[in-house]
Amino acid sequence: MLSMIAGIDEAGRGPVIGPLVVCSASCRREDEKQLKKLASKDSKQLTPEQRVAAYDKLKGFVTFRWVEVSAMDLNKLMDTMSLNDIEAKVMADLVKKLPDGDTMIDMPDRYAWTFRKRMEKFGVNKFEAEHKADENYPIVAAASICAKIMRDHKIEEIRKATCDFGSGYPGDPKTVAALKDKPSRKLLEPFIRQKWKTLENIKQTRLFDTEEQEKEDAAAGAASRHRRRSPRAARMARIRVRNEGIEIEVPDGSPILPYLWESTSFPQGCEDGSTPICACVIISGEANVNHKTQQEIETLHRAGLPNSWRNRLACMVRVMKGEIEIEY
Repeated sequence: MLSMIAGIDEAGRGPVIGPLVVCSASCRREDEKQLKKLASKDSKQLTPEQRVAAYDKLKGFVTFRWVEVSAMDLNKLMDTMSLNDIEAKVMADLVKKLPDGDTMIDMPDRYAWTFRKRMEKFGVNKFEAEHKADENYPIVAAASICAKIMRDHKIEEIRKATCDFGSGYPGDPKTVAALKDKPSRKLLEPFIRQKWKTLENIKQTRLFDTEEQEKEDAAAGAASRHRRRSPRAARMARIRVRNEGIEIEVPDGSPILPYLWESTSFPQGCEDGSTPICACVIISGEANVNHKTQQEIETLHRAGLPNSWRNRLACMVRVMKGEIEIEY
């Protein structure tokens, strides 16, 4: 058994304002008993004061490292990478700096094998990963505490330099109000994740239109806009990818796999339903996709996945109309 343990977690994956912070925490295995007393809960279950108090004590025997990925950096990186790839790359870089030991990661992907492929792509294969690892492993909870504190500090800096925008999460009324207000939005522009699509009502307010688009719309008029966009809406379906925070518009009746390959980090390797490598889950919109084939049912069965409408092979799915949400 290795003498060191380490954990990695993030804070700020979902907000529309501010950075993503990924943190590693490591300590000697012999300090685990002390670790459990101070980091028995995920950071989200602690008050800000409790997080700071725990962090101050943890620093006495835990080594922390963190990486802050700013909104501007995320906007640039997401031109060529998915959010999950960005997060995996940062996590891989942190793993490479850890002492030799056992490492547990709170993984962002739905499936462990998908996350492992991402990490191997960035040169790391010695780790374990689980969902909700921050709730089950104190060393990951310690990383979560540090990541949350560092992000909170940055949010406070941004707030002081701009305006009171609340938490930066799209479900926060203060955040939504600040983004709708033109003077506030102009101040916040460098800190807004332009590619984030995490809340439908924010998207539909077109918060991130350029001034040129706004002038064009004003000149065209509401009726003209309706006539111009209605035919497109009638012909286009929409795929939301929950774990990457993006959506893709496709023609009605389109197979979803080519668009997933083009726009996300969806795994490649299956196009005929013969393997479960392209397994995904339909979160909503099941009435808007085609029915399963017998081959798809058999492949899912061999993989041990229940034969429900939620479990699908992406290579066999067509979105016939409307909107679907998937996760993989």
